[in-house]
Amino acid sequence: IVAVCRHGFFHLRLLERLFAPEEAELAVHLALEGQPASAVAAAAGLPMAEVGPRLDEMARKGLIFATYPAEDPTLYQAAPWVIGIWEFQVDRLSESLLQDVDEFYRTRERRPPVRTVSQLRTIPVKESLEPRLEALPYEQVHALVDAHDRFAVAPCICRRETRLRRAQQGLPYECDAPEETCLMFGEFADYYARNGKGRSIDKAEVYEIL
Repeated sequence: IVAVCRHGFFHLRLLERLFAPEEAELAVHLALEGQPASAVAAAAGLPMAEVGPRLDEMARKGLIFATYPAEDPTLYQAAPWVIGIWEFQVDRLSESLLQDVDEFYRTRERRPPVRTVSQLRTIPVKESLEPRLEALPYEQVHALVDAHDRFAVAPCICRRETRLRRAQQGLPYECDAPEETCLMFGEFADYYARNGKGRSIDKAEVYEIL
């Protein structure tokens, strides 16, 4: 137990950097599917007047995911670390956050074998699966874009992370690729634009970026 706790210290430090205590207490009541604030408030035993604004702030900070139906109330759901909370930090990325993330992954490498429940697990189906691997030509990507009507673009968190790391090391950032290239569609476009993590764009600009 001591060894696991010692290795979990940096994980807790990472959570403390991202979540306020009251946000962490509320997050454990979120499901993996979207729910209105009223359902989360009932599960947490807290007043709706307190829960609604807190969920909105957590969505803004990229701690949870939210969808915004046109007629119905906003739906909130828990987000995994990757792909999820980490990518949602694109507008809050800092050198100190990178340090905590690095330490978290280093402690995972040193951790002694323990029985854990993995976020991803293998489910036996007892039959063969055909991989059907294929390359997507530009025209097929066009078809994927045409299937949507709402778009957003956000900074590439990988390039932003690399630029910060180079600055930490006192090295120049020599990549001349544009940073604002991550495309979002549908509900993800709504989420990124509404919470300041990206900006809404039209289909023409999507094609320009592609």
